[in-house]
Amino acid sequence: MQTYELTLIFKPELTEEQSDAIIDKLGVRIKTREKWGKRLLTYPIKKHKEGMYYLCEIEGEATVLKELEKTVNVDESVLRYLLIRKHNKKSD
Repeated sequence: MQTYELTLIFKPELTEEQSDAIIDKLGVRIKTREKWGKRLLTYPIKKHKEGMYYLCEIEGEATVLKELEKTVNVDESVLRYLLIRKHNKKSD
């Protein structure tokens, strides 16, 4: 399994419980979850000037991640997301 960082920006009016429920439904193993809180956006996204930021470290296979991206794209509560693969450190 590969490790990834997932940054999510939710609509600012969502409660913490609603955001956590969306993250839990993604179908991947969540190693860590950090709530960065509500922050001002550089430019409006879908008429919102603020967003609720979360940073998650997740594990999953490529096939599962494609489903994750489909789920996040369809969910109207998610303003933006960024998925980055982390490099595994190998000791020599």
